[in-house]
Amino acid sequence: MALLESVLAVSIAATCSAPSLGAEVTNISHRIRRERQIPSFVTGALVGPVWNGGPAARAGFESGDVIQGVGDELVQNVCEFERALSRQRCGEVRFAVRRGTRNLEITAALADAGRLRRPKRSDAAACRDGDGAACRNLAGRDDAVDHFLRQGCDLGDGESCYRLAL
Repeated sequence: MALLESVLAVSIAATCSAPSLGAEVTNISHRIRRERQIPSFVTGALVGPVWNGGPAARAGFESGDVIQGVGDELVQNVCEFERALSRQRCGEVRFAVRRGTRNLEITAALADAGRLRRPKRSDAAACRDGDGAACRNLAGRDDAVDHFLRQGCDLGDGESCYRLAL
């Protein structure tokens, strides 16, 4: 039985080309830091919307958590988070997480991104939940262009920052 389990584990890991947590992450902007009272010494990738039924939801991640470590690697921003995540295999991975004033360790079973379904949501709902790209999409359809671009930029969407500067 142990041999069968190890063969299954190897075949699952081998078929995983892009490990995913099943959640949106963004950098911590100054605005988000103020609004959520995140101390200046806290760095990492801020968890936004958590996909229902995905690895993050099953492991207990919440919107607003700050991921500070993936496996044995510390992360200070989204780029480092994505790089550390890409070095993992599908299966169980430990995450160092800050939730409010508490430091937690959460273990999540990563899944292949190609097999996860990103939930379909309105741009308005996604923007409210912290998706900067959704805020940028709203800017193209609304009279309050600056408002949505500023919000998208504050949420870490580079394209929103660029369009706002123009």
